[in-house]
Amino acid sequence: MIRRTALALALCATACAPEDLPADENSAEALRQVEQAAEPLDKPTERNAIRFLDQATFGPRLARAVSPRPIDSVEQVVAVGISKSITAQLSAARSTFDGTNDSKDLGSQFFVNAITGPDQLRQRVAFALSQIFVVSPSGIANIASTPESEPKVAMAGFLNLLSTNAFGNFRTLLEAVTKDPAMGNYLDMVNNRAFDTAGKAKEPNENYAREMLQLFTLGLHKLNEDGTPQLTAEGLPIPAYTEAQVQAFSRALSGWTFAAAAGCPTIGRTNPANYTQPMIGCDANHLSTSQTLLRGAVTTAGGGAAAHLKQALDNVFADPNLPPFISSSSSSTSSPATRAPPTF
Repeated sequence: MIRRTALALALCATACAPEDLPADENSAEALRQVEQAAEPLDKPTERNAIRFLDQATFGPRLARAVSPRPIDSVEQVVAVGISKSITAQLSAARSTFDGTNDSKDLGSQFFVNAITGPDQLRQRVAFALSQIFVVSPSGIANIASTPESEPKVAMAGFLNLLSTNAFGNFRTLLEAVTKDPAMGNYLDMVNNRAFDTAGKAKEPNENYAREMLQLFTLGLHKLNEDGTPQLTAEGLPIPAYTEAQVQAFSRALSGWTFAAAAGCPTIGRTNPANYTQPMIGCDANHLSTSQTLLRGAVTTAGGGAAAHLKQALDNVFADPNLPPFISSSSSSTSSPATRAPPTF
């Protein structure tokens, strides 16, 4: 999960396998036939180059008479091989989203980037991540007193965050997503206070903690390394976490609000909306008591919002369920049959 090419290669894994597999694709014999029939990565046929590009880009294309050949063209992949094509894609200039008023709507920008952008592999990985880390402009108020469209700014920033981190460390990506104001608005991470204005303690909102565990990292049930569910002696799936652990994570992640020049507000209060910068942790609104997380790990008693967020994300990142769950999630979302445009 920490290799920067891991998710990129997962998206491309099926590109070099033969199409005429036996019915039982999980059998040892089927795997042996795949190994024997797979072509060398440095000398793909045109057919296999097309199949590779179908997995690694938004669709194969021909260079025709264009010189130099585009790095994502069929002719170029045949000429240099799949490994070098991946290397070229990792270094390609990153396509970005513009949230200013003068730019096109984000849906149009997405399709222009998908068709013309040189960083096809990065875009495909970011697209797969957008299907896992789902956000929406719903609930983001377009403040009349500001010249920009807050929903557009927020969504452009989030999409740029995904593409920036597409080839990076998953732990880094998880923290960036957790602190992102668009995600904070969508799943109630922002302004999730542990105290009211009178200083009286209250239970933080569990929305982000629950979705982070269920959708972004672990899934509902414990998995084996190959992604199959772990079962009890009675044949029932084993929960990946408990309700008490959801509550513990919600407390550990409390106290975050929008960034502001003045810093943190007083107890029980929040900062005005700001979708241009990551959220900030405010200890005055954070529950500092120790919480028991996954696998018996506990947060530091008396710790602040930033310290507890780090401990919580480190804990879930180290869970053995994360690699098989995210790998299977990225594999399913990269399939052409499951593609859906992002919600803008």
